[in-house]
Amino acid sequence: MEKINTVMTKLGSEPIHGPLLLGWAVLQYVYAQTSGQGEDNSDDKEEMIHKAQAGFQHFGNCALQLSVFDTLALLIETDPFCGKTHLAFIVHSTVFYVVSALLSIFHEDSLGNSDALYAIVAKLLHWEAIADTVWKDSTQGLATLFESSKQLFPLDFGCFMKFSISLARAGQSSVRQLKNCLSNMKGYTEPLDSNRAQDLEVTPHPNVFMLRRNKHPTEGSDFVIERGCKGELLDVTALRSGLASYGHVIQWDARYNGWQLLMAQIQELLTQVSHGAGMVQTEQLLKVTLVMELVKEVMTSDPSSVPEFTEIITLCYQLILRFSVLSPAPLELLGHTIHCIALATPHMPDLVTHHLKQTGLLPFLTENIDDFEEVLTGDGINQGLYGSVLASTECPQGLYPVTIAVLELVTQLVMSSSSSSLQKKGMSSVASSRHRSSSSAVTSSQLPTSSAEHLASILFILRDVFPVFHKWRFVDLKHRKLIGQKCLQLFHKVLNFSDLPRPLSQTQLKWREK
Repeated sequence: MEKINTVMTKLGSEPIHGPLLLGWAVLQYVYAQTSGQGEDNSDDKEEMIHKAQAGFQHFGNCALQLSVFDTLALLIETDPFCGKTHLAFIVHSTVFYVVSALLSIFHEDSLGNSDALYAIVAKLLHWEAIADTVWKDSTQGLATLFESSKQLFPLDFGCFMKFSISLARAGQSSVRQLKNCLSNMKGYTEPLDSNRAQDLEVTPHPNVFMLRRNKHPTEGSDFVIERGCKGELLDVTALRSGLASYGHVIQWDARYNGWQLLMAQIQELLTQVSHGAGMVQTEQLLKVTLVMELVKEVMTSDPSSVPEFTEIITLCYQLILRFSVLSPAPLELLGHTIHCIALATPHMPDLVTHHLKQTGLLPFLTENIDDFEEVLTGDGINQGLYGSVLASTECPQGLYPVTIAVLELVTQLVMSSSSSSLQKKGMSSVASSRHRSSSSAVTSSQLPTSSAEHLASILFILRDVFPVFHKWRFVDLKHRKLIGQKCLQLFHKVLNFSDLPRPLSQTQLKWREK
């Protein structure tokens, strides 16, 4: 202990020393606690315990001065400590145990930058083993932060949503518990200024008010806190010092479905944008972006839950229609929204295709393509809203969430179209065997209409994305690799599974003369 202590005292000049000092401080605290429980009360042992306690305070303070949580937040997002590798799990588990030990000793606000601490916790919860500890015991470790953020929802909207998104990534079991948690929310926390004085009735209990009439927290939705509900004023600084800017805060003793509240946030954003792009509040846009990311992660981890989000998926088409035309377009919001639709496609392909056609998101044919030369030049293809977003926002910014989501969407559409075509062929096999003579000549009108609609998207990706994407500017080089992989996956599905239409027979194509 003394030798290691001597080495540690020489550290502290660089931020990267912070995690080492923090880990050593926790070990000294554990040593002091476990040693003090023994029957041996010799002077030497008491002196060692006293040194361990002093070292814990000294090294802990040094770590906090070096912004240890900011350093940890960066480290666990850096290769090779990120991703789903064994090394990443070991590193994240180590950070989890250290942070859990700290939270069992201190209140979160006494640990310096609480925002960085919350960011670390949000990145750890996506591991199934760590998520299980949160659901098993809500009074220990990271679970205390989750419960704290839940108590302050929706006042501190982002914190609870980031925790929920991470828990949704932890697997199907975690998702089901998260869905149940959100479906049975208790307590609606908001600034006191969000209420009109005439809507509040004083009660005999100090700092407790009662609603005189129904309260609609969001515009354009049916979400309501019913009259007669009681609310208590909270000392928010005692819960989290970072929320002191909200002033007086009230928590309504209301039980509600959190998913209905999240859908109400989407409806409020749509109401704002309907009044003009200038009326859209940045805070509301960020909220809905988190909502769509949560829905995406839930449907990814538990595909069977897709039918439960039918109402939210319906709102997705309106989000695409309203926000794809803005300049610059909100890329993260659109990327998560399109990805949600891609996840819903295998469950409701015809409905998705119908609504997407109304939004104009994907490229579409403006005329029949019956000439091979037209295919090469791209004549007769409108780039759709996606093409506009790609050229006006994604390429200039070097960020491509919409492109990645669109590639996934088109792939799902092609797969769903192929499955539908195979089913139709199977159903008509008996009838076609009886009328072989009449089925020998196939016209374009007899081919699946969904395949014809996807042809334009495939040709646009084949001409305007795949050959040139490696020349684009990328903020994150991982996106370049991902775009290439998704393009190849799409082409593989097309070549092996798709039944794309041919307006004319092969012998009727007008080949370019060489």
